[in-house]
Amino acid sequence: MSEWSILLIELDDLDLSNAHRNATIERQRENHRTALLKYCEDHPSPSRSAFVTMHAGAFDWLREYDRTWLEGHLPLSIRGVQKILRQRRKDWPAIDTAAAAIIRKAALDEINKIDRPTWLTRTRLLTIAGALGAIERKNEGKFPNTRAEAKRLSEGKKDFQRRIIDWALQEYAGLQIPISINQLRRVARMSPCILLEQRSYIVAKAEELGLVFDTRCSLAPR
Repeated sequence: MSEWSILLIELDDLDLSNAHRNATIERQRENHRTALLKYCEDHPSPSRSAFVTMHAGAFDWLREYDRTWLEGHLPLSIRGVQKILRQRRKDWPAIDTAAAAIIRKAALDEINKIDRPTWLTRTRLLTIAGALGAIERKNEGKFPNTRAEAKRLSEGKKDFQRRIIDWALQEYAGLQIPISINQLRRVARMSPCILLEQRSYIVAKAEELGLVFDTRCSLAPR
Protein backbone atom coordinates (compact mmCIF):
# COMPACT_ATOMS: atom_id res chain seq x y z
CA MET A 1 0.00 0.00 0.00
CA SER A 2 1.40 3.39 -0.99
CA GLU A 3 1.87 6.31 1.42
CA TRP A 4 -0.80 8.21 -0.54
CA SER A 5 -3.31 5.42 0.07
CA ILE A 6 -2.45 5.38 3.79
CA LEU A 7 -2.93 9.16 3.94
CA LEU A 8 -6.38 8.92 2.28
CA ILE A 9 -7.47 6.26 4.78
CA GLU A 10 -6.24 8.38 7.69
CA LEU A 11 -8.09 11.43 6.38
CA ASP A 12 -11.30 9.41 6.45
CA ASP A 13 -10.68 8.50 10.11
CA LEU A 14 -8.72 11.02 12.24
CA ASP A 15 -8.34 8.45 15.03
CA LEU A 16 -6.30 6.32 12.65
CA SER A 17 -4.07 9.33 11.89
CA ASN A 18 -3.40 9.95 15.59
CA ALA A 19 -2.76 6.28 16.21
CA HIS A 20 -0.30 6.14 13.31
CA ARG A 21 1.52 9.27 14.51
CA ASN A 22 1.75 7.96 18.09
CA ALA A 23 3.02 4.60 16.86
CA THR A 24 5.67 6.36 14.79
CA ILE A 25 6.80 8.41 17.80
CA GLU A 26 6.97 5.33 20.01
CA ARG A 27 8.96 3.46 17.39
CA GLN A 28 11.41 6.35 17.04
CA ARG A 29 11.73 6.67 20.82
CA GLU A 30 12.46 2.97 21.16
CA ASN A 31 15.02 3.03 18.35
CA HIS A 32 16.86 6.06 19.70
CA ARG A 33 16.80 4.84 23.30
CA THR A 34 18.14 1.48 22.13
CA ALA A 35 20.96 3.24 20.29
CA LEU A 36 21.95 5.10 23.46
CA LEU A 37 21.70 2.05 25.72
CA LYS A 38 23.82 0.03 23.29
CA TYR A 39 26.39 2.84 23.20
CA CYS A 40 26.56 2.96 27.02
CA GLU A 41 26.91 -0.83 27.14
CA ASP A 42 29.85 -0.73 24.73
CA HIS A 43 31.51 2.24 26.46
CA PRO A 44 31.98 1.88 30.26
CA SER A 45 32.79 5.62 30.48
CA PRO A 46 30.24 7.13 28.10
CA SER A 47 31.01 10.53 26.62
CA ARG A 48 28.24 12.83 25.49
CA SER A 49 30.36 14.32 22.72
CA ALA A 50 31.32 10.85 21.43
CA PHE A 51 27.67 9.76 21.37
CA VAL A 52 26.70 12.93 19.49
CA THR A 53 29.40 12.18 16.92
CA MET A 54 28.31 8.57 16.47
CA HIS A 55 24.53 9.03 16.76
CA ALA A 56 23.73 12.67 15.99
CA GLY A 57 20.18 11.90 14.86
CA ALA A 58 19.34 9.90 17.98
CA PHE A 59 20.83 12.55 20.26
CA ASP A 60 18.93 15.39 18.58
CA TRP A 61 15.63 13.48 18.74
CA LEU A 62 16.06 12.51 22.39
CA ARG A 63 17.09 16.01 23.37
CA GLU A 64 14.02 17.42 21.64
CA TYR A 65 11.36 14.89 22.65
CA ASP A 66 12.77 12.74 25.47
CA ARG A 67 15.15 15.07 27.35
CA THR A 68 14.43 13.80 30.88
CA TRP A 69 15.28 10.23 29.91
CA LEU A 70 18.36 11.38 27.99
CA GLU A 71 19.77 13.37 30.93
CA GLY A 72 19.25 10.37 33.18
CA HIS A 73 21.28 8.04 30.97
CA LEU A 74 24.02 10.19 29.42
CA PRO A 75 26.34 12.38 31.53
CA LEU A 76 26.52 16.08 30.87
CA SER A 77 29.56 17.51 29.14
CA ILE A 78 31.98 19.60 31.21
CA ARG A 79 30.50 22.72 29.64
CA GLY A 80 27.04 21.54 30.58
CA VAL A 81 28.07 20.98 34.18
CA GLN A 82 29.66 24.42 34.32
CA LYS A 83 26.45 25.92 32.97
CA ILE A 84 24.41 24.25 35.72
CA LEU A 85 26.90 25.42 38.35
CA ARG A 86 26.54 28.98 37.07
CA GLN A 87 22.77 28.66 37.26
CA ARG A 88 23.09 27.47 40.87
CA ARG A 89 25.53 30.21 41.80
CA LYS A 90 22.90 31.96 43.90
CA ASP A 91 22.96 29.08 46.38
CA TRP A 92 25.35 31.14 48.53
CA PRO A 93 25.32 28.91 51.65
CA ALA A 94 26.47 25.92 49.58
CA ILE A 95 29.06 27.99 47.75
CA ASP A 96 30.32 29.43 51.03
CA THR A 97 30.64 25.98 52.61
CA ALA A 98 32.49 24.57 49.59
CA ALA A 99 34.89 27.53 49.39
CA ALA A 100 35.69 27.28 53.11
CA ALA A 101 36.48 23.57 52.69
CA ILE A 102 38.80 24.33 49.76
CA ILE A 103 40.64 26.90 51.88
CA ARG A 104 41.13 24.42 54.72
CA LYS A 105 42.53 21.82 52.33
CA ALA A 106 44.78 24.35 50.58
CA ALA A 107 46.25 25.46 53.91
CA LEU A 108 46.80 21.87 55.04
CA ASP A 109 48.47 20.95 51.73
CA GLU A 110 50.73 23.98 51.99
CA ILE A 111 51.82 23.24 55.55
CA ASN A 112 52.54 19.58 54.77
CA LYS A 113 54.35 19.99 51.46
CA ILE A 114 58.10 19.39 51.26
CA ASP A 115 58.81 22.04 48.63
CA ARG A 116 59.67 25.66 49.38
CA PRO A 117 56.83 27.29 51.35
CA THR A 118 54.50 29.83 49.77
CA TRP A 119 53.00 32.63 51.80
CA LEU A 120 49.48 31.82 52.92
CA THR A 121 47.93 35.26 52.56
CA ARG A 122 44.20 35.82 52.78
CA THR A 123 44.12 36.88 49.14
CA ARG A 124 45.92 33.72 48.02
CA LEU A 125 43.58 31.45 49.96
CA LEU A 126 40.49 33.18 48.61
CA THR A 127 41.89 33.01 45.08
CA ILE A 128 42.51 29.27 45.38
CA ALA A 129 38.90 28.83 46.52
CA GLY A 130 37.61 30.92 43.61
CA ALA A 131 36.06 33.32 46.12
CA LEU A 132 38.22 36.42 45.85
CA GLY A 133 35.01 38.42 45.66
CA ALA A 134 34.44 37.59 49.33
CA ILE A 135 36.84 40.41 50.16
CA GLU A 136 34.37 42.98 48.89
CA ARG A 137 32.15 44.54 51.53
CA LYS A 138 29.00 43.89 49.50
CA ASN A 139 29.69 40.12 49.67
CA GLU A 140 30.32 39.85 53.42
CA GLY A 141 26.97 38.22 54.06
CA LYS A 142 27.43 35.68 51.27
CA PHE A 143 30.77 34.27 52.46
CA PRO A 144 30.84 34.26 56.28
CA ASN A 145 32.57 30.88 56.61
CA THR A 146 34.94 31.52 53.72
CA ARG A 147 36.04 34.86 55.16
CA ALA A 148 36.46 33.37 58.63
CA GLU A 149 38.61 30.47 57.38
CA ALA A 150 40.74 32.73 55.19
CA LYS A 151 41.39 34.99 58.17
CA ARG A 152 42.10 32.09 60.54
CA LEU A 153 44.50 30.26 58.23
CA SER A 154 46.34 33.18 56.66
CA GLU A 155 49.88 33.85 57.89
CA GLY A 156 51.47 36.98 59.23
CA LYS A 157 54.81 38.00 57.77
CA LYS A 158 56.81 36.79 60.78
CA ASP A 159 55.04 33.43 60.78
CA PHE A 160 55.81 32.94 57.12
CA GLN A 161 59.44 33.90 57.64
CA ARG A 162 59.76 31.28 60.37
CA ARG A 163 58.20 28.65 58.15
CA ILE A 164 60.75 29.51 55.47
CA ILE A 165 63.52 29.23 58.06
CA ASP A 166 62.25 25.83 59.20
CA TRP A 167 62.32 24.59 55.62
CA ALA A 168 65.72 26.14 54.90
CA LEU A 169 67.32 24.55 57.97
CA GLN A 170 65.90 21.18 56.95
CA GLU A 171 67.47 21.67 53.53
CA TYR A 172 70.68 22.90 55.15
CA ALA A 173 70.89 19.73 57.22
CA GLY A 174 71.41 17.77 54.01
CA LEU A 175 74.53 19.79 53.23
CA GLN A 176 76.24 18.43 56.39
CA ILE A 177 78.29 21.57 56.90
CA PRO A 178 78.25 24.17 59.69
CA ILE A 179 75.73 26.96 59.26
CA SER A 180 77.00 30.21 57.80
CA ILE A 181 74.78 33.22 57.31
CA ASN A 182 75.80 33.53 53.65
CA GLN A 183 74.92 29.95 52.87
CA LEU A 184 71.69 30.08 54.86
CA ARG A 185 70.50 33.26 53.14
CA ARG A 186 71.03 31.59 49.77
CA VAL A 187 69.00 28.55 50.77
CA ALA A 188 66.26 30.59 52.44
CA ARG A 189 66.41 33.37 49.86
CA MET A 190 66.23 35.90 52.67
CA SER A 191 68.29 38.95 53.41
CA PRO A 192 70.88 38.75 56.24
CA CYS A 193 68.90 41.44 58.07
CA ILE A 194 65.82 39.24 58.28
CA LEU A 195 67.89 36.27 59.42
CA LEU A 196 69.52 38.35 62.14
CA GLU A 197 66.09 39.51 63.32
CA GLN A 198 65.16 35.81 63.67
CA ARG A 199 68.48 34.85 65.26
CA SER A 200 67.09 33.42 68.50
CA TYR A 201 64.55 31.33 66.58
CA ILE A 202 67.25 30.04 64.21
CA VAL A 203 69.50 29.06 67.09
CA ALA A 204 66.71 27.17 68.85
CA LYS A 205 65.65 25.39 65.64
CA ALA A 206 69.24 24.50 64.75
CA GLU A 207 69.77 22.93 68.17
CA GLU A 208 66.55 20.98 67.75
CA LEU A 209 67.85 19.60 64.43
CA GLY A 210 71.34 18.94 65.76
CA LEU A 211 72.97 21.52 63.48
CA VAL A 212 76.11 23.46 64.34
CA PHE A 213 77.23 26.97 63.37
CA ASP A 214 80.41 28.11 61.75
CA THR A 215 82.42 29.88 64.45
CA ARG A 216 82.53 33.02 62.30
CA CYS A 217 78.74 33.03 61.71
CA SER A 218 77.00 36.06 63.16
CA LEU A 219 74.01 33.83 63.92
CA ALA A 220 76.00 31.54 66.21
CA PRO A 221 74.92 31.47 69.87
CA ARG A 222 77.02 33.63 72.16
